[in-house]
Amino acid sequence: MVDRLPAAVLFDFDGTLVDSETLWEEVERAYARELGGELPDDYHEQTIGGTIERTSAYIVATVGSDADPRDVAAELWRRMKEAVRTQPIRWLPGARELLEAVVAAGIPRALVSSGHRHYLDVTVDRLPSGTFDVVVGGDEVQHNKPHPDPYLRACALLGVDPRQALVLEDSASGAASGNAAGCAVVVVPSLPGSVPEAPRRVLRETWVGLGLADLAGLARDRQPELSQEG
Repeated sequence: MVDRLPAAVLFDFDGTLVDSETLWEEVERAYARELGGELPDDYHEQTIGGTIERTSAYIVATVGSDADPRDVAAELWRRMKEAVRTQPIRWLPGARELLEAVVAAGIPRALVSSGHRHYLDVTVDRLPSGTFDVVVGGDEVQHNKPHPDPYLRACALLGVDPRQALVLEDSASGAASGNAAGCAVVVVPSLPGSVPEAPRRVLRETWVGLGLADLAGLARDRQPELSQEG
């Protein structure tokens, strides 16, 4: 018998559900070369989980370009949307199966990303209707991750208490956002060792094998800590 399921499951997008982080890297490196320079081997460690504005400013500064970071951001969005639209969805191992199990169980669910809404909709429109009840883009909140705003907005739209919700993430920024909102967080880090341990947070190596019983157990195990906080 499955324990009580979380009131909602809130999925991050890039690096959590899909391996779009590698696609972002391909697009960003190619564009950086067009701007006149190469990005360092570890550049992704400086930008993962951040906003496109921060990434664009980093690229411009790193390659020594005089391009306007706002123009760079707009071009990166354009190229990524085209790549996501035309290429197969790069599901991370176990992520699609977990999402489908949550959908089949009727658990309220949201897609919550630092990415802009127009970018998210390219993939959402390719999924079966009703896959997500709510979609929250980083351009739809006053403060993006690591602030709690994205996850608080998703919970408000779903009508659930954040303390009863479970967040699935891959980055330190996203995990901090979910925890700050009051949610329990499960993290499969995109970069090993990049996400620190913290209260109300569980680190895993993969989504493979994670099922409804595990989600129920995680929600149950985190609940006493949440209740103590009011």
